[in-house]
Amino acid sequence: MSDVNFHPQSIIVDWCNRVSRSITRRDLKEHMQHVSEKVMIYGVPGYQQLNFLDWEKRRSHEFRHNLIETLTYKLNSIKSSTPVRILFHAEETMQAASGQVIIIDKEITLELHPQLQLWQVVEENIKNWGLHE
Repeated sequence: MSDVNFHPQSIIVDWCNRVSRSITRRDLKEHMQHVSEKVMIYGVPGYQQLNFLDWEKRRSHEFRHNLIETLTYKLNSIKSSTPVRILFHAEETMQAASGQVIIIDKEITLELHPQLQLWQVVEENIKNWGLHE
């Protein structure tokens, strides 16, 4: 059965906006609602992989020490989508309080949490990244 109300691009844009807003507000609880407890992040320099607790610890540190100013996304393409899972390619731009900008080329997989009816990231694969002063 096809879901006529399923619009992957709108879901992606909404998720990106919500994550970005949680960064601007420095709201860890709100931010982590958009991250699945089973999330895995691959390709982070210096790490084989990161999980939910690693992500939460890192964001908590960034918020407590005012290290991150903004986080924005540019959608490059939608790789695949179903009514419960979306894989997309994006460019994430992280603006640090120091003025540094980190641009990360990544693939992000979102999954619809069945009980919460909320889209959450379940996997990120970092393809490339660059630091700009």
